Amino acid sequence: MPRHHLPRLSLLALAVAHLGIAVPALAAETASAAKAAVQRTYDIPAGPLEAALNRFGREAGITLGFSTNLTAGLRSPGLRGSHDLAGGLARLLQGTGLAAEARNDGSYTLYRLPAAAGETALAPVTVTAAAERSGTTEGTGSFTTRSMSSATHLPLSMRETPQSVTVLTSARIEADNLVDLTDIARATPGLVLQSQDIRPVLQSRGYEIESVTQDGIATRYDWYSGDSLGNLAMQDRVEVVRGATGLMQGGGNPSAAVNMVRKRPTSTRQFKGSVSAGSWDDYRLMADASGPLTEDGRVRGRAVAYIQDASDFYDLAFNDKRLGYATIDVDLTERTTLNIGYSHLYSNKNLNWGGMPTSYGFRHLDLPRSTFVGADWEYNKNQADTLYANLAHDFGGGWKLDFNGTYVDGRYGMLATVLIPTPDVGGHGHVWWAAQTARKQKAADLNVSGPVSWFGRQHDLVFGATVNRQDSRVSEWWEGWDAPITSGIDLSTWNHTAPRPDTSSTSPWLYQYSNHYKQDSLYSAGRFNMTDTLDLLLGARLDWYDREQHFDSGRMSWSENAHLTKYAGLTWKFADQHSAYVSYTDVFQPQNERNVSGSVLSPKVGKNYEVGVKGEYLDGALNGSIALFRIDESNRAIYLADQTGCPVAEGCYAAAGLVRTEGVDIELQGALTPSWQIGAGLTWSETRYRKDANPANVGKRLVTMNPTTSFKLSTQYILPGALNRLTLGGRINWQSKMYRDWENAYGEIVRNQQDARAVVDLSATYRLTQNLNVKLDINNVFDKVYYSHISGHWYWAANEAYGRPRSALLTLNASY
Repeated sequence: MPRHHLPRLSLLALAVAHLGIAVPALAAETASAAKAAVQRTYDIPAGPLEAALNRFGREAGITLGFSTNLTAGLRSPGLRGSHDLAGGLARLLQGTGLAAEARNDGSYTLYRLPAAAGETALAPVTVTAAAERSGTTEGTGSFTTRSMSSATHLPLSMRETPQSVTVLTSARIEADNLVDLTDIARATPGLVLQSQDIRPVLQSRGYEIESVTQDGIATRYDWYSGDSLGNLAMQDRVEVVRGATGLMQGGGNPSAAVNMVRKRPTSTRQFKGSVSAGSWDDYRLMADASGPLTEDGRVRGRAVAYIQDASDFYDLAFNDKRLGYATIDVDLTERTTLNIGYSHLYSNKNLNWGGMPTSYGFRHLDLPRSTFVGADWEYNKNQADTLYANLAHDFGGGWKLDFNGTYVDGRYGMLATVLIPTPDVGGHGHVWWAAQTARKQKAADLNVSGPVSWFGRQHDLVFGATVNRQDSRVSEWWEGWDAPITSGIDLSTWNHTAPRPDTSSTSPWLYQYSNHYKQDSLYSAGRFNMTDTLDLLLGARLDWYDREQHFDSGRMSWSENAHLTKYAGLTWKFADQHSAYVSYTDVFQPQNERNVSGSVLSPKVGKNYEVGVKGEYLDGALNGSIALFRIDESNRAIYLADQTGCPVAEGCYAAAGLVRTEGVDIELQGALTPSWQIGAGLTWSETRYRKDANPANVGKRLVTMNPTTSFKLSTQYILPGALNRLTLGGRINWQSKMYRDWENAYGEIVRNQQDARAVVDLSATYRLTQNLNVKLDINNVFDKVYYSHISGHWYWAANEAYGRPRSALLTLNASY
C-alpha cells in the first residue's frame, strides 16, 4: 500500500488539525510527476470555489488541502474539457487570487497570492500547464476562447487564424446583457449598426452582413423583411470573422461571418435563472436548466426559456420576445454522440418603416426622442421554429466525423409606413407597405477532419460537403409612392391616426411571388506545418447555385455551376507569444437587388487581402491583434437616390463599378489579470471608388453615411480583498462622424451630419450569496442625444433614427 493511502478518518483528522478542512480524494496510483501530466476530461460548472475544488479533487485523484478561510465567499469559473492537473487547477482558481502548490507526498495545498502577484498574473501552479483546446466558453469566466473553427472549419486558436476574429463568450454575453443580433453589432469591434427603425442593418468593412450562421450552417439574414434577430440565451458564444469568408459560406459579401454556437447539455446538474426590470416597462425572465437524464449520464438534456415584455423610449412602442429551447445529448457509443434540439423564437414589435424624415431643407427636425412618426396599427412580427441534429464520431487517431442538419420554418409579417414630403400642402405624408413571408430552410453539412504525417511533420485536413435549400412564399401589399394615405402632417402634433390599409387576400394592392434558392457545395482545407514556426493554410470550395423567382407574370432565374472559391493563409511564429500572418480570399456574391428595369443585378466579384500580427499572452488568457486589409470588388449594388420608375417596393439599385476598401483592425480580448477582463477594438475603414460610370466619383468615398473609425471597449473588474463581492463594469462605444451632402428642396447643396459621438454604459454586480447576485446596468450614462442613422436625401430615403436615451436595468441572477 502506498504510504499516502491513509484511512479516511486519519486523513481527515490530520487535515483538520493543520488546515481546518481537507478535500479527501482518490489515492494516487502513480508517481506525482506522471499524474501531473495525465489529461482528464472535466465538466465542473461555475459555482462556489469550495465545491468546485472538492469535485476536482475526487475526479483527479489527488488530495487537496486548504483552509475554509481561504475559500469563503469565492467562486470558481468552473472547468470543462481536457486538462492536466496544472491546467485544471489554474482554470478553477482563475480570478480568485489563490494558487496551488504541489507537495512532496503528491498532495496539493492552496495559498493566497501576494497582492502584487494577484494583480499581474493568472494563478500559478508549480507544474507545467497544457493549453485548453475546447471552444466552449460557458463557465470559463473569460472574454476570450482557446479555439474556434468559423474561419476554416479547422479548430484553430485565435492566434493561428489568419483573419481578424472576435469571440463574444458566455461571460461577455452576460456582462454586457447581449440579447440578439443588434447587441452583437454594438459589441463587436469593426461592426457597424445602421438602424433607421427597429430593423438593424449590420455592416463590416463597408459591406452589409447578409447571412448569419448557426453552428456553421448559413441562412440569409434579410433585414428589410424584418427577419428574426435570434436570441443569445440559447448560445454559448458568438464567433465573428471579419472580411471575406468564402471558404465557409461560398458566395458572400466580404463583410463578416457571424456564427452563433448553441449551448449543449452538461454532464452535471446546473440551473441558471434571472429576473430583470428596467426603464420603459422592460421586464425579462430567463431560466436555463441542464444535466444528466439517466443514472449513467449517457443521456443529458438542457432547456432554456426567455420572456421579455417591454415598451421603448418612443411613443406607442412595444417589444415582446419569447424563446423556448430544448436539446438532448445521447452517447450512442463511447465514440459517438448524437445531439438533437428544437427552438422556438417569437417577437412582436411596432415599427415605422422609414424612421424620421428631415426638413425640406435637408436638416435634422430635432423632434423629441419620444416622437413616433408612424401610425398606431404598425407592427413587425416574426416567428421561427427550428429542428436540428448533430452527430459526432471519433474514429481514433485524431480523425473525426461531424454532421449537422437543420430545418427552419419561419413566418414574418409587417405592416408599416414611410414618410415622404407633400410639398403641395406642406408637411409630410405616409406611404404604406405590408408583407407576409413564409420561409422554409433545409440544410446539412458533413465533414471529416484529422491529422496526417507527411515528411516527418503533422498536418491537419478537413473535407466536407453542404446542401442548402431555402423556399419562401411572399405576399406584399404596395399602393405606390404616389399614393400616400395622409398628407400635410405636422409631425410635432401628429396623433398616429391614419386609415388602415386593406391587406386582405382580395386587396387590389396584393402582389405575390415565391423564391427558391438552392446551393450545393464541396470544400476542403488544410493546415500544413512547413517548419516549426511556419504554417500554410490552403482551402478551396466548389459551389453550385440555383435561384428562381416566380410571380404572376413570369419567372426570373439565375444559376452558377461549380464556382471555385480559393483561400490561402500563411502564419509565422516569430516569438513565443507572437505570430505574423497574411491571407487571401476570393469574393463572389449573387445579388437579390434589382435595377430600374426590374432585372436582378449581376453577381459581385472581388479579392480580399489581409496581413497582420497576433499575440497570445498569459497562457492564452489574453489575445491581441493588429491587421491591415484591402478589398477590391466590382458590381456592388448601390441604392439609387432617385427611385422614380422603380417597379418594386424594396427600392432599386445599380452596380457601382469597382470599389476598394482599405482599413486597420486593432483588438485586445481576454484577461489582463485574474480579476480584470477586457474586450476592446479600434477599427478604421474607408471604401472609395476606383472606377465608375461617372468619372467625378473616382477617388471619392462610396458611402459617407457610415463612420470611418470606431472604438469599442467592454471591461469587467472584480474588486480586491474585502470588496471582492463587488464587480464593476463599463462599456464605451465611440464612432467618427457620419454625413451626406445632397441637394435640398430649394436647390441648395446641404450637409446632413451626425458628429463624432461616444456612448458610455456602466454596470455593478454585487454577490449576495454563493448562488445569488444582483446587477445594475445604466446605459448611455450621460444621456447623449445622437442619431444612430442619418438621412441620405430630403425626399427619397429620408429616414433618421435617434440612439437610445439613458436607461437602467436591474437584474437578480441565480446559479446552482
